[in-house]
Amino acid sequence: SSGGASSGDLNAQCGVDGRPMTRASIERQQTRGCLCGSITLVIHSTWGDPYYVGLTSLEVLNSSLEPISLDPSQIDASPRDLNDLEGVDSDLRTIDKVLDTVSCTMDDAHMWLAPFIKAPVSSEPGMLGKAQDFSQRRNLIRIDFGSVRHEVAGFNLWNYNKNTDDTCRGVREFSVFCDERYIATFMCRKAPGHIHFDFKQVVLLDQPPCGEASVRRVNAPPPVPRLPSRGRLERQSSHEIISSGGAPRQQQQQQQHPQQQPASPSPSPLPAQPLHGGAAPAEVVVGTRRLPSASPSREPRSRSRDAAAVAAASPSMTGGGGHGSPYASPGFGRVPNRTADMSIVQQQYETPLHPCGFVFRFRLLSTWSDAHYIGLDGVELLDLSGRPLCPKRAHSNHGSVRDLPGMETDVRTEHTFLFGAPENSGRMWLSPFCRNPPNSLELFFDEPTRISCVRFWNYSRTPSRGVRDMEIYVDDLLIYQGILRQHTSSTLAGSRGSSCCESVLFTSKPEIIDKERGRAYVPSAEELVAFFDETGRVDQGGKHRGPGLPLVERPTTALVT
Repeated sequence: SSGGASSGDLNAQCGVDGRPMTRASIERQQTRGCLCGSITLVIHSTWGDPYYVGLTSLEVLNSSLEPISLDPSQIDASPRDLNDLEGVDSDLRTIDKVLDTVSCTMDDAHMWLAPFIKAPVSSEPGMLGKAQDFSQRRNLIRIDFGSVRHEVAGFNLWNYNKNTDDTCRGVREFSVFCDERYIATFMCRKAPGHIHFDFKQVVLLDQPPCGEASVRRVNAPPPVPRLPSRGRLERQSSHEIISSGGAPRQQQQQQQHPQQQPASPSPSPLPAQPLHGGAAPAEVVVGTRRLPSASPSREPRSRSRDAAAVAAASPSMTGGGGHGSPYASPGFGRVPNRTADMSIVQQQYETPLHPCGFVFRFRLLSTWSDAHYIGLDGVELLDLSGRPLCPKRAHSNHGSVRDLPGMETDVRTEHTFLFGAPENSGRMWLSPFCRNPPNSLELFFDEPTRISCVRFWNYSRTPSRGVRDMEIYVDDLLIYQGILRQHTSSTLAGSRGSSCCESVLFTSKPEIIDKERGRAYVPSAEELVAFFDETGRVDQGGKHRGPGLPLVERPTTALVT
């Protein structure tokens, strides 16, 4: 008929049985890039270290998301590395190491580290760059393609990953310039401090700016900062490179690397004013929170210290702003006070409003009585609309029972947490129970992610192996401490659906509170009582749980498909 497809067209699109044809293309999807002869990265902040900034590896991607081949002579930085400090000459962490293709590593001989030039504190609370001035001196990385122009679509980035403590030296916020054109300001995820998985982060230049993303663009693009010339005349002292505060950097460097002896002054100066002036951008906003100028502790702080720190920094508790707010939402300088809103839902911990970050970590401190295994049926994070979020990766520091000898086919792995609610799927996670260091579970996102609620399904197959005491961290900041309810046979006839989960609320939205109100759990006084004798902790059933008992062999367990 008129306007319809001919029989020849239909035959070309369908198989002999009339089924439509389909195929999977092996060609990479093209990504919109920026054609340029050079790239300049302006580093604004670290993940907390006030003295040093570093990267493990960096790849520049073309429009097919393939790495562009680069020579070490094509990359430069200012400050270039620690060798720009007075008295330091042989530090191996030079800028060319980010191109040596050794990416997923903890060996700092394959990383770059340089003095960090702290940006002036913005007068606007909360976000980076409400009044950022690119004329101020910053850390720069410049990649020059020479006479060839490339279409740059983004980066593969591995942040500084020497160990758990030193990950705070990684890049947090940086701006990108292609030739003279300002692109956007992006946020980097903090490195994990281990290499149990590839911690690469993909940053795309055409990533659209929005309230939930890790990218912001300015209304009035600033001029591109200039990399200073590097005449070999004299070397600046550490006091000229960094702002005052603490001991001189060369002293700290010698303390960390005692084998390095102070060298006589040698050339490699850094001009005092490497950047040229320009109007302050109208808005350069990135991400979620600003860390204080101190390295986050690997071990959790006491509840009283964290409560004081959160109360001082979080607008959601104090009703005010502040540069240190760890819970500032993207696009907002202040968060409204919600104490009155949340008073109608009693919880075990005063939770912040809409915590936001890349990594959500759950420290699982104890079980309900089992001394050998700890497990969960599922964990689900909800966004600000109450919809489930899908993490990109799940990691358990002690793995799962699949890692034990003879249990290689067990299906109770941490991949369970990539699928959210277990429903009736039979999914669950079980791991050997460890006290030092305690079991922890991490959910990773590629962008800063805000949550309104966390749902937990405790271990149902053997309830004594379920989680009891636990803590929740967002990018190493404590946001919750409490007890998970033990799964019992009376819990909705053993149902594992959304109606039998336990919810922890981080929101003041009435529609989410009304839906999750009945799932909030406050333990009874009896559940909060712990009994002790001379051998260790004893539960209310008379079973010993503490470390005073002699270690017995772990019993075997199995769940296979």
